[in-house]
Amino acid sequence: MFLKRLYIHGFKSFAGVTKLDFEPGIVAIVGPNGSGKSNIADAIRWALGEQSVRNLRLKKGEEVVFAGTEKRAKASLAEVRLLLDNSDGAAPIDFSEIEISRLLYRSGETEYRLNGRKTPLREVQHLLAAAGFGLNSYAVIGQGMIDSMILATPAERKMLFDEASGIRQFEMKREASLRKLDATEANLTRVRDVLSELGPRLALLEKAAATERDREQLTSQLEATRATYIGLGQATSTHDITRLQAVIAERTAQVSAARTDLAALEAQRREVQRQAQAEAKSQSTLGARLASLEVRRDKVANQLSVKRAELQYLADQLGRAGDQSRRIAELEVTLADQTARHRAIGAQLKAKRLLEQSTTAELDRLTARIAGIQNDLTALRQETTETSQREYIQHALGILTELSTELSDTATPDLSRWRLMVHKAGRLLSHASGGRQAETMAKLKAAQDELASLISARETAQEAYTAAVITVRSLELDESHAVAAIERANTDLALLQRSHTESNAKTAVAKQARAEEVGRLEASLVAIGHDLARLRVPVAQPDSATDIFKLAADLEARRSQLQATEQALWQNRTELDQSHLQASQFAALAQQYGVSSSSLDDASATLPGLSAQLTTLEAKLAALPAEATAITEFESETERHTFLTEQMADLERATIDLRQVIASLEGVIKDRFELGFADIARHFTKYFGQLFGGGKAELTLKPGEGGEYGIEIVAMPPGKRMAGLAVLSGGERSMVGIALLAAILTVNPSPFVVLDEVDAALDEANSARFAKILGEMGAAAQLIVITHNRQTMQAAHSLFGVTMDAQHVSSLLSLRLEQAKELAAR
Repeated sequence: MFLKRLYIHGFKSFAGVTKLDFEPGIVAIVGPNGSGKSNIADAIRWALGEQSVRNLRLKKGEEVVFAGTEKRAKASLAEVRLLLDNSDGAAPIDFSEIEISRLLYRSGETEYRLNGRKTPLREVQHLLAAAGFGLNSYAVIGQGMIDSMILATPAERKMLFDEASGIRQFEMKREASLRKLDATEANLTRVRDVLSELGPRLALLEKAAATERDREQLTSQLEATRATYIGLGQATSTHDITRLQAVIAERTAQVSAARTDLAALEAQRREVQRQAQAEAKSQSTLGARLASLEVRRDKVANQLSVKRAELQYLADQLGRAGDQSRRIAELEVTLADQTARHRAIGAQLKAKRLLEQSTTAELDRLTARIAGIQNDLTALRQETTETSQREYIQHALGILTELSTELSDTATPDLSRWRLMVHKAGRLLSHASGGRQAETMAKLKAAQDELASLISARETAQEAYTAAVITVRSLELDESHAVAAIERANTDLALLQRSHTESNAKTAVAKQARAEEVGRLEASLVAIGHDLARLRVPVAQPDSATDIFKLAADLEARRSQLQATEQALWQNRTELDQSHLQASQFAALAQQYGVSSSSLDDASATLPGLSAQLTTLEAKLAALPAEATAITEFESETERHTFLTEQMADLERATIDLRQVIASLEGVIKDRFELGFADIARHFTKYFGQLFGGGKAELTLKPGEGGEYGIEIVAMPPGKRMAGLAVLSGGERSMVGIALLAAILTVNPSPFVVLDEVDAALDEANSARFAKILGEMGAAAQLIVITHNRQTMQAAHSLFGVTMDAQHVSSLLSLRLEQAKELAAR
């Protein structure tokens, strides 16, 4: 792989479109001071994802866009594209050429593209790491970076050697796996907490569900018994009505015939009696007695008439029962009103539950945004490099990261503490705002401001969620009250109907007593008739006495028989009215409970026995507490418990898998680093000797805290004693850095390396040695060298010259030295 083309437009001093076509080998870029040639190295670094304005030699990020001159307008955007030749398949992508682009608009919007497709920077960095180089490696060595690399602490050299050993991509995977492991363990903790809270509630719901199942079973038994009771009552009433109607029809005909016969006998008796009156004058004493008996008979007849009227009144009262019927109707209306209110409360409860779900979704969205800020804060931590400011910034980042975690995980907000944490982070950031990390500080301040705004938004969303939950709980309480009111109305209605039935039964008993009195009076009236008939015999003449006695006896017998038949007929009609009333009551019950007339299943059942069973079942049902939604809630919570248990098992398996992956990656990292470090140390000693013509140099590992390591450089030029690198001259430090860079490129060649005036401090003799080593390095990797050194130019295969015109815009000239030599030879 090598850099095939560089496209620059609107970047720093390159206002127009500038294209540089490169070949493998060594390419030299030359030009006078201030011409903008180092901007080419900055363009490559910027396209690879550089975020530090200090490394780009800027004060703020927007300065990468061409600012314009007096005679040339400013650019609207800056764009740099790198075209990489991937014909050897160094990058794991199915393209022979890879184009990496970065654009920054003057409005502040930025984007990365991979082969013309918008791509996150993270994806570009992973691809470059897999190809063997990246932004933080030795791909672009700028002015002063050699000296910084040599004078850096052992721990700060770690990134360079990681890239050189080819383990950066594995470290990125390990870091990603560690982040996943932290997130998985956090999720596992939350799931375990939820399960621990759900267990006691599930036990209570299971008990309530068992009670509700018992209630449902009793309700089912009550409905079945009630259906049997109503079916038997309807069948009995229908049978009694049919039977009584037939009996009444038969007895009505008997009464009509008896009355006709009685009228004929009465006429015959009056005729015989008129004939015998003349003969009865001598029998005055007997006549007086007859008159007394007749008076007594009339008195008994009057009493009989009064008792029959009372009996009729009781029958009418049994048929009406109006007051209780009206009360039953009023209770039915009340029951309908309570049912309508229950439905209205249910509709409101459904709407409020939807509102509760929407506020929950808003809280989840704010939590997700807070997690995004946490990632941004983690990324910004890596950009802080100055020791004096890094302590303030890292402390502020730690506070903000802790605050973001609490905002994501805490259900109950501690607003006063969160505001104090935000204020403290702001004070720390204000202490660090005077350094060279201005852009990072601006981003940190923007993240802090957005975090404060999210706290306010989350507070508002939390309040809306709390209000919705309170409203839902209030409506649930109203709904339970409405259900209790419906149950009370049903109970009152059943009690009133039972009282109505009992009142009818008492009236029927009184009616039976009056009927018995009527019977006794009728019997007394018949006895008086017999006495009258017996006394009238002596009054009659011997010729007519027998006829009068027979007629009187027959007449009284017929009258007694008629009265008995009429009494039986009246009793049958009363029973028919009672049967009709009973039938209407059972029909009302059937309509109320939705029972059909075909619900009778038990042929051996009796109405009294079924009524006793209904009373017992209603008492048992009333003793059980109402748990209307217990079964549904228990099944829902059981399903949730099962799901969370499965989730916990999945998370535990994922944790084990991630730990295994991390352990495997750490093993690969350790093995590859040790192997690569040994090769780099060997070649460093070799190239140090070539550059210095002797001396001693070596690389050693220095253990650090937390299992990390550092790289210690020992360099002793010929004729000097062992001393620190800081006491070496600028040229000596440059040669040490060049030896280290040459060793790295020999062990793990980068697809291309940009060297920006790394030979500036070398004298002529050392420049010759550098040019020789540069030729060896050019055989392993493409080198793009920005230089003023003549011997470095001679080692190059092609030259690009950068000049700046009167409008302060950089322009480009190119020359291939091999072609120039051929032309010169002609």
